[in-house]
Amino acid sequence: MGLALDHQIDADTMRSSIALTEWFKNESRRVITAMAFDSQESEKEKLVAFIASKGGAVKPRHLQRSNGKRYPNAKVAEAALNGLVTAGNGVWEQLPPSNKGGRPSKQFRLTATE
Repeated sequence: MGLALDHQIDADTMRSSIALTEWFKNESRRVITAMAFDSQESEKEKLVAFIASKGGAVKPRHLQRSNGKRYPNAKVAEAALNGLVTAGNGVWEQLPPSNKGGRPSKQFRLTATE
């Protein structure tokens, strides 16, 4: 049983088909982008909630130790916190050495939550 094609596709039908295909392609990209944005926002919200649960401030090393899979080292944790600074959710605070000595350090402090 073969499929017999006894007609041709005219130029208007082809243009309409191409336009519809382009529309679906653009909609697919839009939806995928929106889903990725939602995922990033969700991660940001989780991070803000975690910091809020710790009194609103956290050092990169503490964040790294709290979730080693997500933040395998302090640099990755610091980068995540820098993302919150860029988004306007917080600031870096410089901390002096403790009474026992040591080096100065820094911590992230929430300034605004959504």
